[in-house]
This record gives sequence, C-alpha cells and structure tokens, in this order.
Amino acid sequence: MAASGQSYQIFIDAMVCHYFHPQTFSDKHPGPVVRIGPNEVHIEDFEYFDTIFGFRPLNKEAMTAKEFGINHALFGVEDYKTYVKKRAAFGNAFSRTRLSKIQDQINEEIQKGCTWVEENSKNGGPVDLAFLFRAVPAEIITKYLFGQEYGFLQHVQTTKNLYDKRMDRLFGFSHLGRFIPKEIPLFLSLFRQLILRALGYNDPGSAFLDYFLLAQKLVQKVVAQHNHSNRNAEGITQHTVFDDFLDSSLPQEEKEKGPLTQQAVAIWSGGWDTVGFVLTMAAYQLLQNPQVEQRLYQELKEAWKDPTEPPEITTLENLPYLTAVVKETFRLSPGALCRLSRVNPGGFEQYGDWEIPPGTIISMSIPDVLSDEAIWGSDAAVFKPERWLSGGADLDRYLVTFSKGTRVCPGIELAWIETRLVIASLFRRYEMSIAAEAGISDDDIMPYYEGFTPAVKNWISRLPVKVKPRD
Repeated sequence: MAASGQSYQIFIDAMVCHYFHPQTFSDKHPGPVVRIGPNEVHIEDFEYFDTIFGFRPLNKEAMTAKEFGINHALFGVEDYKTYVKKRAAFGNAFSRTRLSKIQDQINEEIQKGCTWVEENSKNGGPVDLAFLFRAVPAEIITKYLFGQEYGFLQHVQTTKNLYDKRMDRLFGFSHLGRFIPKEIPLFLSLFRQLILRALGYNDPGSAFLDYFLLAQKLVQKVVAQHNHSNRNAEGITQHTVFDDFLDSSLPQEEKEKGPLTQQAVAIWSGGWDTVGFVLTMAAYQLLQNPQVEQRLYQELKEAWKDPTEPPEITTLENLPYLTAVVKETFRLSPGALCRLSRVNPGGFEQYGDWEIPPGTIISMSIPDVLSDEAIWGSDAAVFKPERWLSGGADLDRYLVTFSKGTRVCPGIELAWIETRLVIASLFRRYEMSIAAEAGISDDDIMPYYEGFTPAVKNWISRLPVKVKPRD
C-alpha cells in the first residue's frame, strides 16, 4: 500500500503519528525497516543512526521546512553543499569559545529571572516556571542574535503566546504540509490566525504568527543598522549573529528580508522553545523526585559556596551529578519528535541485507533512540540521572537529542550552557514544590503531540511552584 502512492503516508503522518509514541503503528509494522511511502523507508535501529546522521555528505529531505514554508532556513536546506555554505555564514557564532564570552550576559538574564521569581512569590502564591523557562532563554537568544532586548518577563501574554500550541488544533495536522506546495502551509496558518485575531479570538494564542512577525521586526532593525555609523544610539550594542551572516559571502538574495526572516524564525524559536521545554522537564522531574533534587542541591552547595554571586560555567561543567541530571533531562526531551531524513542522491545505502537505491528517503526518529530499552534498560521511561554515573561515557553516543554529525543543531552548546546555569541557579537558591492546587500532571509536561517540536497534551506547558529562599 505504501508503494502505491502517498495516500497511506498522508494518513500515517496526519492521523496516526500526530500523537507521540504511536505504538499501534509499530505493532502493525514489526521489523527495523518499514516502507512508509513510495520513496521513503523508516529504519528503527539505534546502531544505524550514526551511519545516516554522521559526518557524511548526504542530502536531506526537508519535510519539516515544507510544513512551514521556510525552506531558506538553515534546517530547511536539502542540498548538502548548500547547507555547508549557509552554515559557514554564521561563522563560529555558536561555538563553545564564542559563547563563553557572553556568560556574563547569560547570567544577567538568569538573575533577572531569579528576581522575577522572588518578586512574584512574596505573597506565598505560585510562580509558573514554564513561563520563566521560555522568557529567560528568549531574552538571551534575542539579544545574541539581534543585539536587542525585548523584555519577555514583562510582556507576559506575548511570551505565553510563543509556547501556547492550542492553535495547532485549529490549523490541523502540520504534517500535511509535506505533501503540498511549500508556500501553502505557511500562508494558510498565518491567514487563519490573522482572521481569528480580526474576529477577536486572541485566546488561544497565535504562536507561529507572533514569533514570525516579531522575528521579522527584529531582522528589519538589524539590517537597517548593520552599517550604521552610530549603532549604539540606535539600540544595537554588540556585533550580532546576524551581523556575521550579513557579512558573509553568501549571495545577496539570501540576505533579503524574506530569507533572513526565515533564518531568524528557525534559529530564534529553536533558541527558546527547545531549551524552555528542557528546563520545564528538568524542574518537573526534580520536584517529583526529592531524593534526586536533594543530591543535586548538596553537590551545588559544596561547589558554589556563595549563591549571591553568579556561578562560573567551568565550575558547573565539572559537577558530575548536575551533568547527569542535564543529560537525563535531554534524554527525556527530544528536540524533534518528527522523523528526520537523509538522502544519498548518487549511491546505494546498505542496511543489513537491504540495498537502498539512490535517491530514496531514509528516515529515522530521535525518540526511538532516546527511549530504546536495549540501550537504557527496562526503566528507560524513568528519570534516573544515576544511569549516567556508571558507564555514562558509553551512553553519550546515544544522546541524540540535538541530532548528530554535520547537521547537528547549531545551538547545542548554548543549550548545554543555559540548562546548566538555569537549573543550578534555581535549585541552589530556592526550595520549591509543585503547587498542589494546580493539579499538574504529565499532561502538562510530557511530549504528547508530534509536531516538529514537542507539544503537551494540554497544549500549553504549566509548572506553578511554591518558592522559598534557602537558608
């Protein structure tokens, strides 16, 4: 049936795999290799992940970019050589060395977040960490990419709209965008949200519309000020990531408003959405497991004596239990729930006895690797940082939250830095407990709907907690 046309593939994408962990599909299609379309096979074998997603000059079938009509974005580039050129246009902007130079800036935004926690918990009421965990990374990435501050902690509704995914119910199954012309999904989603706003339907929030339009404004300002002789007077206070891109040798058409906005949407949203989900997951799991939280606190207390002073990332990187907590959180927080793909246009790919013809789309899924009991054991679904303390180095190769190889997520180093700093700052300084009256459950935290990035069953993450400063 899958070989005869795309109808079956559309059904699987839009109906079955719209939900995370589609066990019914796996049950009906046993075996590591499943043909899911006329020109696509899906392989479920964690040992093969390195082969397909390693450092090889393979093309990509940019399914997710087609969903949103942002094929100019880095993650939407299909041709390998073109991808390498576009990736090089960002220089070393996301390297460990470059990011270490903005640690003070990162700590400053985290401190603003801690101040927000203290001010909003004075009356004993709960504060929503899910909101905090989007606002702080959003401010960090906005300043780093565009050299501008927005004030996400103060613009509460705008920030909530960014991660409120209830609108997904209205514009349906984004997977269908893979099968129709690339401009249509973007046009329909934006048009539908504009109509709803005109009619006064501001709730649920229009997440994609909000960050698309905001990214467009930020890009326009960066371009306008790129060669300005008095940048500081215009609010541009540093050489930004997009200054690097504009200074690159890419053709001028890649630096026009449309392509630049697409780049901004992809990188900017990845800079707060993924990290925000990870941080919310970390806090939820720690607060659900007091013995884990206490062990983490004791390690932080010993290494970071004065919590009124900002921590050094080099100190935190050497803490084994904090590192284990971060790794285990990454394992439970796949950056992309949808399948990822590679294409060898000029040669056969060999998988066991299968010889896969040139041009065939070979797809694999990050969650398959991160939850495979053959790797992680029968308790793979359990939050267990201790698994990284004994034999953890052997498990590192399977921690594919950000993919691997040539097309690994460019923001992986920033995600590591932010996650370590935010988790350490909160759990060193505060005693926290989930507000019982809020009725928080896995439906507010765990991935449920399969979009490109995770969406929870209740569509918008919530994690209200009671906070008390530690002695």
